[in-house]
Amino acid sequence: MNRVYRASLVLLMLPGAIVPDALFTPATAHQVPAFIKEFSGSRIRESDIRKILNAMEAAANRKDVDGILKYMAPNITIKITVQLGAGAQQLSLSREQYRQYLQQGFATTERRSGNYTNLKIQVAPNGQTATATYTLREEATLKGQPGTFVSTSQETVKFARIKGQLLETAATSNAMIEVK
Repeated sequence: MNRVYRASLVLLMLPGAIVPDALFTPATAHQVPAFIKEFSGSRIRESDIRKILNAMEAAANRKDVDGILKYMAPNITIKITVQLGAGAQQLSLSREQYRQYLQQGFATTERRSGNYTNLKIQVAPNGQTATATYTLREEATLKGQPGTFVSTSQETVKFARIKGQLLETAATSNAMIEVK
């Protein structure tokens, strides 16, 4: 069983934490890690993708929004479908909109844990793009709220080399959320 950890696209966007019209000023970007730059001109490797996913999870554990976003291309497309009970919500977010949701989610989340299974990484024949698919199961408790939210999602993340950096260019998540 492969396990990798990364910030969820879904769990930090629980109902009540979404404020579409909220505007936040982007924080100063973090420095791009050396391992993202070090493979400029070479083929993308599965280990490169795993490093990025692990670094994003470490940033999520620190509630470091910029630490997550630095691995995302400026024009990334993020599509999320969330099913909670009988209702479903579909979202299409830009990188800056996703920043807002992460900030809101981190501000309202008391505890969060997650793990990935069934990780599959496919590098394109030209070695310049890759796709990662996995199942993500997360649990979160909101500050001052009883119960735990449990999210199980199927996620697909596409990567490409952009100006010598390996970055996420698209992310799709289909999640089912339950309350325990």
